[in-house]
Amino acid sequence: MRSMKRPLLLALLLILLLLALPANWLLARSAAPLPWPGDVAPLHRQAGANLDLAELAALDDAALAARGQHLWEDGARVLRIRVPWAMIQPEADAWDWNALDRVLRAWEDWPGSPRLILVLDGSPAWARAPEDADNPYAPPQDVRDFGRFARELAGHVNLRMPEPSPDDWQVAYQVWHEPNIGPHWGARYADPQGYFELLREASNSIRSMASDARIMLAALAPTTTDDGFNIPDPVYLDRLLGLGAGDYFDFAAGQAYGFDQPPEAPPAADQLNFRRVELLHDVLVRHGLGDRPLFITAWGWWTPQAPGLDPDASPWRSIPVKDLHEHQGRGWVWMQWHWPWAAAPTWVQYVPVPDDDPIRLGWVQRDALGERTPAGEAVGTLAHTDMIPGKGAYTARQAAHAVMLPNDDWRYGPEAADPKGPGATFQLPFRGSALALQVQRGPYKGYLNVWIDDQPAPDLPIDPATGNTYIFLYDPANRVATVPVARALPDGDHTLRIEAQGGWGKWPLRRVLIDDTPHPKPWPFWPVTTVLVIALGGVGWAFWRVISTQYSVISVRLQEDDALQSLIFSLYSSFSTLAAYLPAAALIVLSLYIRPVRFGPVGLPLHELLIWLGLGAAVGGWLLSRVQGPRSNVEAASDLRSLTSDHGRFLDLAVMLLLIIGFFAALDAAEKGYAFYDWRVTFLTPAAFYLLITRFTLRRAEGVKLLGWSALLGAVLVSAIALAQFVTGHYGVAEGAPRVQALYGSANNLALVLGRVLPLAVVLVFSVQYSVFSSPWWRRVSYGAALVFIAAAGFLTFSKGLLFISIPVGLATLFIFQKNLRKPILLLVLLGVLALIPFLNTPRLAQIASGTGRFRIYLWISAWRMWLDHPWLGVGPDNFLYAYRSYYVLPAAWEELNLSHPHNLVFDLLTRVGLLGFLAGMGLVLGTIWAGFRRLRTAVTPEHPLRPWVLGLWAGFLGGMAHGLIDNSLFLPDLMILSLLVAGVVAWSPLNPDASQ
Repeated sequence: MRSMKRPLLLALLLILLLLALPANWLLARSAAPLPWPGDVAPLHRQAGANLDLAELAALDDAALAARGQHLWEDGARVLRIRVPWAMIQPEADAWDWNALDRVLRAWEDWPGSPRLILVLDGSPAWARAPEDADNPYAPPQDVRDFGRFARELAGHVNLRMPEPSPDDWQVAYQVWHEPNIGPHWGARYADPQGYFELLREASNSIRSMASDARIMLAALAPTTTDDGFNIPDPVYLDRLLGLGAGDYFDFAAGQAYGFDQPPEAPPAADQLNFRRVELLHDVLVRHGLGDRPLFITAWGWWTPQAPGLDPDASPWRSIPVKDLHEHQGRGWVWMQWHWPWAAAPTWVQYVPVPDDDPIRLGWVQRDALGERTPAGEAVGTLAHTDMIPGKGAYTARQAAHAVMLPNDDWRYGPEAADPKGPGATFQLPFRGSALALQVQRGPYKGYLNVWIDDQPAPDLPIDPATGNTYIFLYDPANRVATVPVARALPDGDHTLRIEAQGGWGKWPLRRVLIDDTPHPKPWPFWPVTTVLVIALGGVGWAFWRVISTQYSVISVRLQEDDALQSLIFSLYSSFSTLAAYLPAAALIVLSLYIRPVRFGPVGLPLHELLIWLGLGAAVGGWLLSRVQGPRSNVEAASDLRSLTSDHGRFLDLAVMLLLIIGFFAALDAAEKGYAFYDWRVTFLTPAAFYLLITRFTLRRAEGVKLLGWSALLGAVLVSAIALAQFVTGHYGVAEGAPRVQALYGSANNLALVLGRVLPLAVVLVFSVQYSVFSSPWWRRVSYGAALVFIAAAGFLTFSKGLLFISIPVGLATLFIFQKNLRKPILLLVLLGVLALIPFLNTPRLAQIASGTGRFRIYLWISAWRMWLDHPWLGVGPDNFLYAYRSYYVLPAAWEELNLSHPHNLVFDLLTRVGLLGFLAGMGLVLGTIWAGFRRLRTAVTPEHPLRPWVLGLWAGFLGGMAHGLIDNSLFLPDLMILSLLVAGVVAWSPLNPDASQ
């Protein structure tokens, strides 16, 4: 029956694994935050016009001047002019610049100096292949001929155009038109490789004459036909970019023909509609080119707006003339509010072109007489319409210029804005469903109050003193941060208002990011990841059982060799001894963790090195124990179970859960590098230490004493360093009191450690078992000196938490649980009070509850809000500092910004590892307290030889947890190891210390 259960269990685990893997992958992807839109294209709010050099050249001077005026009136600020190659270079060695020069001279007098996009299109007969002799739209037979034309054109134009301002442009060159369909690629299959070579040739040739020239990709024809001669535009663009075309253009281009569909019709690969151009932008994004502006070189709906036009003859389908203005308005709104990447929307055709098919009259904005058509009336009106910003990332200058509001309280640069003084106000009406601000933080005090629709911003912290929401600007790393202000607004128009409180001269406001889609907080993916880990562990365990069975067969054979068995037993004993004693050695050097041992570029604290060596010895011993045969394994397991108490099993589970939850919290943290380092030193290494002392050290007769001695010796060493600092004058002074810190970064860190060990020194000096009046002289001197060193160093930290919380709680515990210590404790308290008297007038002790206490309240408010925003896993190990100082800190608490923990055990657990970690951590703390209480009340009687050790360590733990109500108590490498030391001792110390395990 048992043999049937194992394959079934393995099958279930494999099924669970197969389900968890894809589910974890999908949820991990969904857990990634929705990206905010990119920068708005520079010409996003300007309209263009499509012209033809041949048509312009046919106009007289008066007509050319009138054309420029019409273009200005119609809002055209970008002119896209088709320049037929055959018109400039009719023969291989003949050049005709007259028409182009005449147009450029007229352009100089046109109002507004509109930008020019010159479309290099078509080929002269002499450059075409024989099979393309009758097709003026075919590409050249030799791309070098086209490169020569492009180079000469760029050089000629460059001499006649004014020098643009830096980082700006006046002329761009578009290479070809619609190469993805048959007529424009001649008598051959549409070929992305062929166009890539044409683009590369033209780009290099143009830039040889004008190095800063802007190159535009050909506008692709929207088509769903894929027959070789025609390739769908998104497919063609994807293949082209895959060839590396991104190196040879600055601007992309697309055509937003509406056909017979409404503007809002969603895009699809098999649909032709206005929004199909979004598929092209998606292709750019996939290739990492989403920041390239995509010029809308043609948009609109064909209508029979001229007499005699047949809607059924239109290759672009049609809509009724009566619906045209509505479609144009909705289409323009869609481009402005939903396509931040779109630049210079240009109606399909401006005026009729000689020899054009009459069907194209359904497109033109002005007729042959220069009068506006129905299409032109709406386009001209829309081009002059001021619209509030929609989707996109706007620089502060762009946002300010987009609306008719003064916003004069700020200075504007190309990339940021700077408040002129206190209360500087910035207002912006916008259309969207989500908004964020990109701010430049720095090492200064300042914050921005933010409102949406005159209400506190829904996704920012609230200052309880004023009721205002704010963005704190402090960050020593000078990082640029994107801060969500409102993740889910009702779709429609809203108003952003910002007031600066500090930060002038720092240029803090960089961009306003608006999205038309809500940005909900991502779902956590850790639950399925947990299932995945369990499944992987289960499968690994099942396979290990199979392997270990084979291993046991080998071990039986090895048992036949007595000499080998003797060697194995010796090695096993050595490994077990190392595993027991190395964690004790780690306790002695624990305070050196901030002075790591260097192994090349890698640094490892000495105590970690000792613990991992001990763990290696434990693994080696375990492997050797397997060789001794199945019977010895069973006996060893039986011995271990006999030593395991309910408290031990509970604390084992708490440690394991805290380790696992800490891992997932680190995986979910924003600053993963800091998180996983902290997880290693305060979760993983202490867990390894706990494993070693509970399975090896405490199974030895002197295990408890060994660990106690080591902790005491480590505290004495660090105390000696602190006292040496005091004697030599290398100490700090805070609020009128001297403060020593030994090797630590602050005196408070030293106090946190000494408070854990001081009760042990007291109980060893004054208990019956180790009384200084009945012990050997060396023991009396050793314990007495240890107490003096630790007490003196602790006093000189002048830590209020140590002096008024940790030591009183520890001594009170000894007072309650050991009657013979009461008189010595009262004497020690009296000596401590007398020692404090000279310092009572110092600011540090005169106002115990003020100053720091007020900031603790502010800090806890911020920590509470931090946890509410990250309830399950917190912000991650060692991520409190980065979340607090730049986001959650209250404006009134700016004096203490660089805090790495919330100075409270409960809030530390909640913000570091979330609710799940809080339950595991509090289980560890409360389980240790209860196990110690039960052990001291029942098993370890007042006369028990181990009582001083268990009571002293447990009293120090209680004092440390009480101290942790206003400071750190667990999440430092030394504090976590000392805490797990007590957990192991109270739950795993043997009841019969005279028995040899």
